[in-house]
Amino acid sequence: MGIQNAFINTVRKRAYNNENNIKKRGENDGGKETLNINFSNIFFRSYTFDDKDHPIYIFDSTYLPNMSKISNDKQLYDIILNKLIQKLIQKLPKNKKFSLIIFSSGFKNLNWKWTMSIKIYSKLINDINNYRLENDDKLIIHKMYIVHESLWVRTLFQIWQQFKTGQVLNEKEIELNGDDSFVMDEQNEMYQCVPSSTIFDTIYLNDLSELAQHVDISKLRISLNVYLYDLKINEYIELPSYYYNNMNTPNGTKLNRDFRQAMFEKIYERLSKESIENKLVFYKPGDKNKTKVMIDIINRNNYCDISQWDIYTLATVFIWFLSNKKKIFFPLEIIKSCKSFSGFVNNNSNLANIRLSFSITFKLYNKMMEYNCYYNLVKFIIPLFLNMIKHCGDTQHNYETVTE
Repeated sequence: MGIQNAFINTVRKRAYNNENNIKKRGENDGGKETLNINFSNIFFRSYTFDDKDHPIYIFDSTYLPNMSKISNDKQLYDIILNKLIQKLIQKLPKNKKFSLIIFSSGFKNLNWKWTMSIKIYSKLINDINNYRLENDDKLIIHKMYIVHESLWVRTLFQIWQQFKTGQVLNEKEIELNGDDSFVMDEQNEMYQCVPSSTIFDTIYLNDLSELAQHVDISKLRISLNVYLYDLKINEYIELPSYYYNNMNTPNGTKLNRDFRQAMFEKIYERLSKESIENKLVFYKPGDKNKTKVMIDIINRNNYCDISQWDIYTLATVFIWFLSNKKKIFFPLEIIKSCKSFSGFVNNNSNLANIRLSFSITFKLYNKMMEYNCYYNLVKFIIPLFLNMIKHCGDTQHNYETVTE
C-alpha cells in the first residue's frame, strides 16, 4: 500500500504542476516528450443557438490527448480528464439554459473505447449536477446532442441516465424557482417535479446530416477531424430544404458570393506566406478527402477554421476556385486570333525559343482582360507564382513546374 500511495501521490503531483497549461512532460526512451492540450479546440461556444434560442456549446473529443503520449497510463489519463472537465464546467453559462453538442468520434481513438465514452459522459453530467448543488449559480442543460456514437455506448449511457433519474426521484429534489420538468413516478402513479438541470433531452445522431435537422450547422465550428470521420459514413452532408431555399434568394446569393470571396482571400493569405516555405506547393496535389470537405464547406457557406487544413490541400482548393470561374483566364482563342502572334509562330518552327515582343504581349494581355475582366484577380495571382520561383531554393519551383 505504501508503494501504491507513493505512486498515486507522484502522479497527482505531476498533474498538479501542469494544471495551468495542462501539459504533461515525461520520459520516453531517454528523451523528453510533451503533451500539449489546446482546450479551446476541445470545448468552445458556437455561433448558433438551439430550437429555444439557447446558446450551443461544442465538446470535440477528437482533440482529446493521445493516450500513447503518456504510455497508456489510465490513472494519469483520468486525472487529465478530471482537469479538463473541471475547466469545462467553469466555461459553461450560469443561471441560464444551454445546449451541448458532443462529437464523440475521438473516443474511438482511445484505449478502453466504450468505457472511456461512458466515463466522460457520466462524469460531465455528475460534475454539472454537483456544481448545481454546491453553488448558488445554476448550470441548466436544455438538450445534449451526441453525434457519431455507437449503439452499444448509447444503450449503456441511457441505462445510466435512467438510474440517475431514479435517484433524483427518490431524493425528491425540487427547485421552486427553476424551470422544471415532470417525470412519472410509477410507484406513486403520479408526476413528480424534477429540476431541468438534472433531466434533459439527450439526442443521439448518426452523422452531421442528422444534426443539421436540429441545429444550423453552417454556424458551427466543426473540426476537420469530425468532417473526415463523417465522410466515412456519408459522402455528402444533407441540409434541410429551407436552407437551400434561403440560399436561392437574392440575399442568399449575395451572402454566398461574399462568403466565397472571404474564403478565397483567407486561402490566398495562407498561400502567400506558406507557399514559399514548402516544397512544390500547387505541384503536389492536396489530400482528396480534405479537398472535398473544404469545397463542400464553401458551397454551403459553412463557418470554417482553415488553420486545420494543410497548405497543399488549400492550394488544390485555390485552383478549384480559379478553374470554376465563369470565363477562362488566358483563352487560347484570343491568343490564336492575334495576327501578329500567328505570323510570328509561322516563321519559327521551334516554339520553345519564341520571345514575344513587349507590344505583342501587351496587346494580347489587354484583349484577355477586356474579355474576362479579371485584371484585379490576375495582378494578385501572378506575383504569387513568381514569388515561389524566386524562392526556388525552398520551393523547388521553376517556370515548368509552375506552368504544370
